[in-house]
Amino acid sequence: MQKNQPKNTKFCSLTGQIRFFCRTYLTLIAYIVMITSNPVSAEPLKFDVFAEPLPVSSIIDASGNAVALADFAGKPLIVNFWATWCAPCIHELPALNRAAGLLAEDAVLLLVSVDRGGAEKAAPFLQERGIESVRTAYDPKSVWARALSLRGLPSTLIISGDQTSVWLVSGPAEWDTDIVLSQLRQQLAEVNK
Repeated sequence: MQKNQPKNTKFCSLTGQIRFFCRTYLTLIAYIVMITSNPVSAEPLKFDVFAEPLPVSSIIDASGNAVALADFAGKPLIVNFWATWCAPCIHELPALNRAAGLLAEDAVLLLVSVDRGGAEKAAPFLQERGIESVRTAYDPKSVWARALSLRGLPSTLIISGDQTSVWLVSGPAEWDTDIVLSQLRQQLAEVNK
């Protein structure tokens, strides 16, 4: 057998396609198992005191205008960081949309997409899913996410109106359930004192 004998390119191409199909199929199965076996729970939220300083930099809102956290001073703010490729983020978007309407008198809810495609990618994604009750902003370079040292998605910050107190909720939640809404209202009442 010669050392420099050419490989069977048809066989290599076929095995590469099979490996790609298997990886894709296994990823799909893992996603289905994750969604069906570990649904987002309506358990009480766990608020962790957040010690990182709030970023002073700006990102872009849905109208293409610069927006900073300081723009929201005076009213409590709920900031949810998400991405189109994050399955738990996508799962909780409808609940966040409903919660935004239910909490409108208590706080501003802001969705911040960290997709690299910015508004071009995330805005149509939200529109296709009917997510229209929530204010949106886009952080394609992860300016806020890096400044806040966020460790995963989804991550949600509850910020007091004077922006001196901040709490973090890590992971997804059923934002529009009675137990979570009650807990959010209680937390928001605390930050308004």
